[in-house]
Amino acid sequence: PATREARLFGMGEGLQDLEFNGGAVGQLVDGRLAFAGVRGVNLVDPGRVDEPIAPAPLRLLSVRLGNRADGEGALWPPASLRVRAGEDLVRLRIGTLDFAPSAQPRYRYRMVGFDSDWIDNGSAREITYTHLPPGHYTFRAQSTDRSGRWSNRELQVPVTVDVPLWRHPAVLVLVALALLAPLVFAGWQWHKRRLRERSHLEDMREREDRLKLALWASGEQFWDYHLTEGTMHRLRAEDRGEGATQDLGVETMLERDHAIHPDDLERVNAQLRRHLQGELPVFESQHRVADGAGGWTWIRARGRVVERDGMNRALRIAG
Repeated sequence: PATREARLFGMGEGLQDLEFNGGAVGQLVDGRLAFAGVRGVNLVDPGRVDEPIAPAPLRLLSVRLGNRADGEGALWPPASLRVRAGEDLVRLRIGTLDFAPSAQPRYRYRMVGFDSDWIDNGSAREITYTHLPPGHYTFRAQSTDRSGRWSNRELQVPVTVDVPLWRHPAVLVLVALALLAPLVFAGWQWHKRRLRERSHLEDMREREDRLKLALWASGEQFWDYHLTEGTMHRLRAEDRGEGATQDLGVETMLERDHAIHPDDLERVNAQLRRHLQGELPVFESQHRVADGAGGWTWIRARGRVVERDGMNRALRIAG
């Protein structure tokens, strides 16, 4: 009663039977306790201190990983376990090497790295795990001795669960590269296209600057006449900075009533027809046009056909 400990006795310790008569108990004058049963009397001396029995070793008796038996039936099962990828079932069988009739061990276990605490398995010796995540674990198991106390002789087995192929770092890197490759290629193409567009815009800007300078230096105008629409676009350079070429501007004018002096109209049309028919490589004419203020201005026009339709008819002349 002082230590609140109990000791279990079985047939191996000399019990007359596992069945006793109710109330058939007494204490002798020498302090021994008498217990009467169906087959006799058992005397127990509570003052006698027996030497503690060494706890029986706990062993891993068999292992089944998925559909594969590892060490099952072998004299010495493996000291460590390796669970391959795809083996979702781990079944272990443990047992103490105590074959006395009174030995009634209980078991508890835990998978360090997966279980948060010990799991009491009672007297069952089979232990099953399913779908263990990949990683490294240590399987620990303990059993009780004949007095019912947990033994300090512990079973420890390292367990390694392999990473599936599709979760291997190298495979993940290859998949990431395969997913990123189209994006990188598209980005590279977009960058090249942007560079080409920028170069094209710079070329256009440079040509525009050259056109400005040419128009400003020569005092001429660029014209573009649409034969089908009867409209003319004219461009001329303007000096906006007192002769500073960097301040040159281009003025675009649209004329729908391009008036030619009546005395010059027939000669201009004749020159134009000869050019359109291919007799003259270049249209060239000196004639008078209305200046918009009620007067007439002499101009010298020079140009050629720049656009034709599918029937080879001229659509635009520029010069």
